[in-house]
Amino acid sequence: MNNINEKEWICPGAEIGFGLIVFRRSFTIASSGKWRFHYTADERCMIFVDGKRVAEGPERSSPDHWHFAAGTFDAGAGTHVMTVRLWNFSGNDALGQCSIHPGFRIFDAAFEFSGDWEYQNPEHCVLAHSGDAWSVPPAVRTEDGFNWSAVEGRGGVWRKAAVTEDSRPLYPAELPPMLHSEIENVTFDGKTAEFDHYLCAWPEYEFSGVGTVEIRWYESRSRESSNIPADLFHVNGERARWIDYRWHAGTCVSFETTGTLKIEAVRFFRTGYPLTCRVSFEEQEPRRKKLLEKSLRTLQCSINETFMDCPHYEQLQYEGDSRIEALCMTAVSGDTRLMRQAVRAFFAQQTADGALPCRAPSHEPTPPCVPAANCCWLIPSFVLIAVQMFHDYALAEPGDRDFIAEQLPKARRALDFFIPFRNDGTLREVPGWNFVDWVEGWVRGVPIGAERGTGCTLNLLYAAALLDLADLERFCGNEKQADGREREAAETLDKVRTVFYDADRGLFAEDEGHGYFSEHAQVWAALLGLANLKLLDGKTLPKCSIYFDFYFFEACRMHRRDDLAAARLERYLEFAENELDTLPEEFEKWRSFCHGWGSHYLAFRYPRPAIRARLCPVPIQEVQV
Repeated sequence: MNNINEKEWICPGAEIGFGLIVFRRSFTIASSGKWRFHYTADERCMIFVDGKRVAEGPERSSPDHWHFAAGTFDAGAGTHVMTVRLWNFSGNDALGQCSIHPGFRIFDAAFEFSGDWEYQNPEHCVLAHSGDAWSVPPAVRTEDGFNWSAVEGRGGVWRKAAVTEDSRPLYPAELPPMLHSEIENVTFDGKTAEFDHYLCAWPEYEFSGVGTVEIRWYESRSRESSNIPADLFHVNGERARWIDYRWHAGTCVSFETTGTLKIEAVRFFRTGYPLTCRVSFEEQEPRRKKLLEKSLRTLQCSINETFMDCPHYEQLQYEGDSRIEALCMTAVSGDTRLMRQAVRAFFAQQTADGALPCRAPSHEPTPPCVPAANCCWLIPSFVLIAVQMFHDYALAEPGDRDFIAEQLPKARRALDFFIPFRNDGTLREVPGWNFVDWVEGWVRGVPIGAERGTGCTLNLLYAAALLDLADLERFCGNEKQADGREREAAETLDKVRTVFYDADRGLFAEDEGHGYFSEHAQVWAALLGLANLKLLDGKTLPKCSIYFDFYFFEACRMHRRDDLAAARLERYLEFAENELDTLPEEFEKWRSFCHGWGSHYLAFRYPRPAIRARLCPVPIQEVQV
């Protein structure tokens, strides 16, 4: 079954704004057993039977490719209550969730419902916008009078739900269910819950007494300041149970109480992609073993239904981050399902002119853009990396020809987006945020001299994407298109040599005036055969950060410069000795303690296709300097 077209959705009977909505309905079963059903929801839902959580989802979708999922539960003979708690956050919060309108469907159930669906928009529950926490789901604030029993189908005022038609096609889940296993080794002293390691988890709490409890998650055990808003619950003498609607990430959780409020119980359930590794993680050298462990944990905490830049904050799937995580995942597991999902998601939100938003799925608008560091939805280098990641997927799964052929026209349009900005063979004035890497002295990650949508590194990434697209065209039998893209790549590389190469220094400058040099252009020149990696032997160039070091190490592997790789790896081995459980965004002044691209040691510790490998090997005339 590729898709289904049932149209009947359950929605609130009145206009509902930002918040949570709970629906209920009874059903009766004649005998004990395991019962199944399918469901979908917009934006997302958690399903309960008699107050017990039985499903959560569906997996993140784009409006043109919405998913449904399967749920099961054990129940005995008799009458039961199913409740569905729904998100409705369209706006700046939970940016990685797309939405058309709030509602859900339960179908193919192995039991019969009775009566109509009812709903309530729980009163005295306020959701705090994420603000500086970069678009995570909002925090919860309950007040006196909140109905703690709504998910059990009790209390509060219930109204008749509406039935509406929704014509979006629904597609089966493409990913396995995410983990949901209780964590046993939690240390809780009544004020702080600590885990053995950094992790992602669903929390459940029980309270009694009268007072408030403020709950805040921290990435660091030192409880350094977190921009994630705290949850705040008011309890007024009743036994209260809260099953959170979102998962969190970190190493510890603080609980600050007032009055006579007592925390009766805390439970945490590990979540994340069910990564099954096919390699051994044994290491003899202690520092390498620590680095390997931290790299794996970083990857595990940064993959869920999508790749994520960081699990504590944004939880967004960016092209630049995702490509590295996908290659790490391929190296340790051979599992490419998440990479396939990412490729589809990036191309699904392509704009009319061919541009790709820097992150997807996402419900943020894509307004017209100009060359500017503060124009954040479009990152030109990430558009090019998305095409390269599509090529990575084809290298890993060449048998998935139908999917490759389906996405190929979108890859063409993505590169055609750059054609209007080719000036005498060189990219200039490309709109968007010309981010390349987080380097000290660069404003918001833009190389000096490349502020207005240009630069050597951007042009080299463009040439690499053209070559990858040519390989994909040839793989799909499109020889004429392949030849054309290869000519465009050769012209671009020739112009890069003419415009950016500085013969006196023997280096590629980032700017056309040859006023600024960094490692980044040298790395991609080496990957594309324009130069030998010996150019990186000098110690005067601004270095790649953790993100771009992935390409540094790839160039070292391609040119067999184990000496350069070993020297650069030393700072990772030294960093692995610190108290962090994971690899952060940067070596210094990091915003997130766990950042997906920091796992790239895995991509070089274990075999996987090189990023410059070819599906259809053909002689390519390399431009030598």
